[in-house]
Amino acid sequence: RPSSGAWSPSDDATLMAARTQGQNWGQIQDAYFPNKTANACRKRHERLMDRRNSEDWDTLKFETLGKEYMAMRREIWSPLAERTGDKWAVVEAKVLGSGLKNLQSAARASTRRARLSASHDSHNAPASYTDDSAIGIEDLDGGDFSVSPDTDCGFDPTRQQQQMQMMGAQIHQQQQQQMMREQQQHHQNRQYIGGQVMQGRGHSHHNSLGSVTSERNMGIPSIINRGPAGV
Repeated sequence: RPSSGAWSPSDDATLMAARTQGQNWGQIQDAYFPNKTANACRKRHERLMDRRNSEDWDTLKFETLGKEYMAMRREIWSPLAERTGDKWAVVEAKVLGSGLKNLQSAARASTRRARLSASHDSHNAPASYTDDSAIGIEDLDGGDFSVSPDTDCGFDPTRQQQQMQMMGAQIHQQQQQQMMREQQQHHQNRQYIGGQVMQGRGHSHHNSLGSVTSERNMGIPSIINRGPAGV
């Protein structure tokens, strides 16, 4: 069986020249490579052609790439520069000098930092809200009035407005109830004070009547005890 040993540079040159002359793989194998198979000659030729195309791209296509890139530099980097707030030339130099792997690592680190910051802010958020009426949201009847941050995709302005209207109505209702309780207490206090005053006046009038009656009762015996006039 023919050997499939390594190909030398001279073997590669012979293979390419024979293929250029229009010979098929069986003819090339019989004439030049009796120790290799026709299929091995075909595969080696394919690899050599791929390498040549790669080398041609490095020389010719790279020049075209460079030409087109220089013509589109500002157009390519300006959108990214607008998002970072830097000049496009500075962004270009930073990206090309960092490499793709470093940029990927930086992007992951930024994502982790933003996630940790959002979690920290949510934990430190105030637990309740209290307005000038000293009535907290948690004291209201009717459920949860918590509003998600603006960064929440579930944010509903209409629902928020309805909740705020309900909250305002309930606060107003509790304020009215508090005012009514204060007015009732004030009215009761006035009635109590008025009753005490009237009771005091009644007692004084009773004492006065008793004194007059006593004087009248004392006057009758004194008249009797006086005796006849002039005696």
